[in-house]
Amino acid sequence: MPTRLTKVVLFLSSYAPLLVILAVRDSFRSAIVGATLVLAAVISVAMLFWHLRHASQLGTDIIEIDNVVSKDSEAMSYIVTYLLPFLDLHFNDWATAASLLILFVTIGLLYVNSSMIHINPMLNLVGYHVFEIEAGDKVCALISRRAYVRVHASLKVVPLGDYILLETS
Repeated sequence: MPTRLTKVVLFLSSYAPLLVILAVRDSFRSAIVGATLVLAAVISVAMLFWHLRHASQLGTDIIEIDNVVSKDSEAMSYIVTYLLPFLDLHFNDWATAASLLILFVTIGLLYVNSSMIHINPMLNLVGYHVFEIEAGDKVCALISRRAYVRVHASLKVVPLGDYILLETS
């Protein structure tokens, strides 16, 4: 089960492309802020890869899939937030920057506290797919490199959190 720090890293990695877009568009009119945003994006994505590699080496369980539904489209919910830099907002005044910070803190708290770590566009970008599965008496999110999971398949998985599983190879 991930720690709160792991959930924060997964949240930040889900917004890594947005951080880079904000830096490239020079939304804050500051080279230091731009470099910090790019560095935060790189570190969060590196931590995401580290976490996935580390988690896949933990002890696995074998589950049998009773029902499966693709949830890759949930990552599209991030598109609205990715549009922020293109609204031509300038975050160089404190009120606009503070408003953006409040927005990201609010989204971050919701993300971390509701265990939405599986809704992450970076997972999709690096070849993972998200499914809602029923296995026994539990409904879980499954993160897998497979594009298709069939009913009654047996999979080796590692729990990443409450009702979130990562398929291991």
